[in-house]
Amino acid sequence: MNLVVDAGNTRIKLGFFENKNLLQHFVFNHIQEIDTNEVLKEYFEKVKYAIVSNVTDIEVDNSFRKYLSNASIINFSTLKNFPLQIDYKTSHTLGQDRIACAAGAIKEFQDANILVIDLGTCIKYNVIKNKTFVGGAISPGLQMRYKALHHFTGKLPLLDSNENISSPIVGKDTQENLHSGVINGCVAEVNYFIDNITSDTDNWIIVLTGGDALFFEKVIKRKVFLRPYLILDGLNEILEYQIGR
Repeated sequence: MNLVVDAGNTRIKLGFFENKNLLQHFVFNHIQEIDTNEVLKEYFEKVKYAIVSNVTDIEVDNSFRKYLSNASIINFSTLKNFPLQIDYKTSHTLGQDRIACAAGAIKEFQDANILVIDLGTCIKYNVIKNKTFVGGAISPGLQMRYKALHHFTGKLPLLDSNENISSPIVGKDTQENLHSGVINGCVAEVNYFIDNITSDTDNWIIVLTGGDALFFEKVIKRKVFLRPYLILDGLNEILEYQIGR
C-alpha cells in the first residue's frame, strides 16, 4: 500500500493507494489530529511506500516517520526526476502541489493541452502541454481575499464564502458589496484566465481541483472536469515513478 501526504496551506490531506487506486483519504486541519485517529493506525501498518509533499514552512516529514517505521518514505523536496517535463525558469521554486497537479492531470488526459485550476488558499493556474508543465499564474483565493479586506482596513467585517451568499453585482449593503467584489471578481478572473490561456485552440481540457472547486464548477462558462483528488493522484503517480512501477 502507498501513502501520499499533501500538506497544504490550510489542511493536510492523506491518501492511501493500492494498485494505483485511491482506497481511502483523510483530511485534517492540524498534524496533531493524526495522533488521535485510531482508524489511521490500521492503514499505517500496511504502508510500504510513502511520499510527503509540503508547501508550508512547518516540518511534517518527521511526524509521519513515527507512524511508518516499516515503510520507505520519499521526501518530495529531494526529487530530481518526475513523470513529466518541467519548462519553468526557476524549477527549484515550483510548488510541489503544482507538480503533483500536473502529474495527476497527465496520468488521466495524457498528451492533451490541459489547464488545471487549483482553487484553494491560493488560486493556481497550471498550464500543461505535451506532458510538460510550462507555467501559469497564482492569485489570492476566496478566503484570502475576504481576510485581506478585513485585515488591511479599519472597519470592514470579516466575511466567509461558506455563508449563504447573495452576491449581486450591485450590492445594497456592506456585506453584499464585499461578497460582490470577492466572488464576482474571482469568477471574472477565472473566466478571464481560461479564455486567454486557451485562446490558441479549442483543443483544451480544463480541470478544477481544490477546496473551492465545486463552487466554481457552477459558475465557469466552459466545460470543466472536477477532480477533487487530483493532487493525491498526482503524488501517487510520482511515488510509483520513483519506485519504478
